[in-house]
Amino acid sequence: MLSTSIRNNSLTAIVNGKVKSCDSTHPNWSKILQAVRENNERLVVQLIDVKRSVVNFVSGRLRVVGNEVLYDGNRLHGTIVDRLLEFIRNDLPAQPLVKFLEKLLSNPSKRAVDELYTFLDRKNLPITPTGNFLAYKGLQDNYYSITSGKLTLLKGHADASGHIYNGVGEDVECKRNEVCDDKEIGCSKGIHAGSLEYATSFAGGGKVVIVEINPKDVVSIPTDCECQKLRTCAYKVISNYEAPLSDTFTDAYEEDKNWRDKLGEVELSEGDENLTFDNAEDAYEAGYADGYDSNGEASDNEDYLLGYTDGEEQWEEDRND
Repeated sequence: MLSTSIRNNSLTAIVNGKVKSCDSTHPNWSKILQAVRENNERLVVQLIDVKRSVVNFVSGRLRVVGNEVLYDGNRLHGTIVDRLLEFIRNDLPAQPLVKFLEKLLSNPSKRAVDELYTFLDRKNLPITPTGNFLAYKGLQDNYYSITSGKLTLLKGHADASGHIYNGVGEDVECKRNEVCDDKEIGCSKGIHAGSLEYATSFAGGGKVVIVEINPKDVVSIPTDCECQKLRTCAYKVISNYEAPLSDTFTDAYEEDKNWRDKLGEVELSEGDENLTFDNAEDAYEAGYADGYDSNGEASDNEDYLLGYTDGEEQWEEDRND
């Protein structure tokens, strides 16, 4: 006999004396409510128990299996990994984050790898569809940098005093080994960008532009200025500042519902099921066999949702094949 209580976007179901509960964050929430309307007690229980896994895929050297993100076989941790898994679980457009992470992991500085995404997230600096990110830069009114130095420019040009020109469309690049990589040193050699607050304050009455930076080119994030700026060895000036950048990933991917099609599927090998699951039932229900469709959604076929025994037997057959 099914008995349910729904309040404050949470549900409690009592079936044969067993209490099951979930809230609106559950990936099967809408299906659970429909099963309640149909008084399908078996399906309610199974939908609550079924845990949706991250869709398995591979992109270059990056691999997502279960709830783990691997790079060259090594498990990754940190803010960017947590956010990537969150995006995938909630069917948000995660490809920009995937590309960003791939580029970030090619950065030779461990400090930059560890600190950059947290910096971007806190300062609301967007990631582009190509995996780069956008930041602000304060300039003189004539688009030349406010400070000057003796950097060796590989791209771009400077005046006789070493002020670098940052007109829209300019690519600016210097030798990486000339950029200060010590975050405890505030003002030092390198080309700089940062948050809107930092750039507008630094510019005073001058220009503020938006620059696009490849994560692999970031060298350090100085602790002065409340960690609102970074040093890099390259960027591209893409526009004048007109309004604050609005999100942590660009609108270009918000309507991209087929982003997973642009990533390869992981071909699971023997032993992969042990990465995050303790038994055949959990692995099967998380999508290692046919229990989930190609979009990572629970199959509409109740045979896959009802009955752990059938699921385990099918999982074993798939594994043996």
